[in-house]
Amino acid sequence: IGMGENREGWVPRRSASNPLELNLFQFLGKMMGLAIRSKNVMSLNFPPILWKRLIGSPVGDSDVAAIDSLFLSQVKSLENQCDDSKEDSAVRSSFSSKMRGQFFVVQACDGTECELLPGGKRQQLKWGNRRRYLRYLRKFRYSEFEVQISKMRQGLLAVVPGQYLSLFTWQELSVQVAGRGMSSKDVDLLQKMTRYSGGHSKNDPHIQMMWKMLRTRFNDEQRGMFLNFVWGRSRLPLTESEFEQKFVIQSHDKSSNADPDNWLPIAHTCSFGLELPRYTNYDTMCDKIITAMSYCHSIDGDGTMRTGIAVHDDEDEDIED
Repeated sequence: IGMGENREGWVPRRSASNPLELNLFQFLGKMMGLAIRSKNVMSLNFPPILWKRLIGSPVGDSDVAAIDSLFLSQVKSLENQCDDSKEDSAVRSSFSSKMRGQFFVVQACDGTECELLPGGKRQQLKWGNRRRYLRYLRKFRYSEFEVQISKMRQGLLAVVPGQYLSLFTWQELSVQVAGRGMSSKDVDLLQKMTRYSGGHSKNDPHIQMMWKMLRTRFNDEQRGMFLNFVWGRSRLPLTESEFEQKFVIQSHDKSSNADPDNWLPIAHTCSFGLELPRYTNYDTMCDKIITAMSYCHSIDGDGTMRTGIAVHDDEDEDIED
């Protein structure tokens, strides 16, 4: 789909359902089990909805929205029109007009069109069946990859006993299989794949402070959060050749004629860039970057990170887009 907080995450292709493909999903599950037992983590970037389904934890609208933000918009739009107190002939007529041509079908994450129930292509969405449509829409999206995930679970249970797996939360399973965020060694790779613009140099004090922060102040999870802040993904490519673009540290124009320590950095996820103020204090830099990456983590459909700009210690400021 390409939208949502976990837009860079991998999900199974629902149409991958022939015997060979399902065997490969089962094999992947066995490899995940080996990763747990050998403590050699795999580079798997699955969104929460997949980890939750693997251990049988309930999923909700937010889990689907993390890989498809348009889903939540559609659901909320329909729910707003399900209020019986608004029901009158004009509302029903308006609803039917807006939904003309909408049937009980949905586009899956792999782009295929799927019926929400048998005969869905012939059943039009109307005022009288709107709640039924929402119910089947949620059911489909919550279990969209169930066949493939079931095979992965079979493979996982062939290596890891079920009673042991049941002890994990979905977060713990994710860490056991795929590790946690970026390691300090990954910082070396990121630094190699960085270029500087707008008068910045690798030898500038604030640049040196940033690399020190990533190596020594941040843990693996925080480094992953930083990468998600500047690039919209939580793990780096494994090698230099796999980078599609370099990380760009550029000038923060809004702080050029002001105290840089009062400003938050600005991230550009679509271009893998960071507007970094010329911080004069190491602790201040750490606080500002942690604030920005902790509270500005939603990605718009066009790939832009909603990022705070100015935050002063002595007064409240609006956070701008």
